[in-house]
Amino acid sequence: PWGLLVLGAGGTVQRLNRQAAAWWGLGQAAAQGQPVASLPAGHLPAAVHAALQQLAAGGTGPPETTFFVPARQQWLSQTSTRQAGETVVYWHDVTQQKLRENQYQTLADSLPDVLSRWDQQLRLQYANPAFVARSGRPLAELLGCTTHELGYAASLAQPWVAALQQAFATGQPQEHHSRFPTPEGDAYYYSRLVPEVREGVVVAVLAVGHDITMRHAAEARFRTIADMVPGLLWRNDAQGNTNWYNQRWFDYTGQTLAEAKDYGWLKALHPDDRAQSLHNFQTAVRDGQPLRQEHRLCQATGEYRWFQVQALPVYTPQGNIAEWLGAAVDIHERRLTEDALRQSEEKYRTLFETMDEGFAVCELLRDAAGQPTDMAKRLVSYMPCSRSLLTCRAWVRSATCCSSEAVRACSCCSACLRTVMSS
Repeated sequence: PWGLLVLGAGGTVQRLNRQAAAWWGLGQAAAQGQPVASLPAGHLPAAVHAALQQLAAGGTGPPETTFFVPARQQWLSQTSTRQAGETVVYWHDVTQQKLRENQYQTLADSLPDVLSRWDQQLRLQYANPAFVARSGRPLAELLGCTTHELGYAASLAQPWVAALQQAFATGQPQEHHSRFPTPEGDAYYYSRLVPEVREGVVVAVLAVGHDITMRHAAEARFRTIADMVPGLLWRNDAQGNTNWYNQRWFDYTGQTLAEAKDYGWLKALHPDDRAQSLHNFQTAVRDGQPLRQEHRLCQATGEYRWFQVQALPVYTPQGNIAEWLGAAVDIHERRLTEDALRQSEEKYRTLFETMDEGFAVCELLRDAAGQPTDMAKRLVSYMPCSRSLLTCRAWVRSATCCSSEAVRACSCCSACLRTVMSS
């Protein structure tokens, strides 16, 4: 598949193989022994024919060049070397490769994302129109420049250079978040840097940057709102590792992000609550189910307060869990009140169940004027003992409101209650 042309002393054609003759548009026999300068250009572009004449005259040409042969509708790659006083020229068909490159070029030129290619000296080799438009400068002023020479501030250039160096050193893709100055103001980009490897050597790095300015602004608004709410908020990745808290968390617990990230939040829990809370959270993450629980959190002052905790999964369009969002609300006073009521209820239940005297729980029903209702009056008329047993002349809601001891305390109570309830 290779075309071979050997030029001897005086620039004469010493050898021209069949493939090279076909691409040139000459006969092998007619070209043999003839000076290149005397041969017609044939199918070759004028610039390529001139380069061959320069090589025949002892000059040097570019290490590699690519040209199009219209008569053959082919792209050829040309390289040349000097060996023992002869100049050897190689031609190779790169049509398919060139077509793919043109397709990629068309795609790159039409993308809204910024594309760039950086060589081993960290100089810009290629920039698509989106990159050029956002820079506000002509392409000719950008190519061949380093990030520093492009005029970016050191605070912006140094992290980008570090990411490029890491890609060249490791041969592994890198991710980078950056602020990109534009004529319209600062834009924020998420970039992925992909090494271009040839024969085990990273020869360049291709960077693809996606504009996340709107998302960055939305996240900034979210963080502002999140820092204003009185509750504690956080965010976990899909595996349950915590990677963000609102300012309220840091103010309350006294932790730093380094201390609280991943599962560092456990240190802020009451020791008696840690094991169960961790189990509940890990179960929710494993099963992909919402979490709701209560536990005690330690303030920076050392005081523990009760919080109600909720965590919900956030799904991708494909139905996979992308992250978890959590919130904790202070319920300390409510919890203390509930505990006090529970203890009081247990106390009086024990007292009532152990006392010997009869008792009844009654509710007085009054009309709009504040007078006992007709039903209450009927109860009094049915129950002669109501003045002693139901001193407030109350209406008994149900027979279960009276204890058996209370009914036995009056010989007529049982009959009276049955009469009232049946009516």
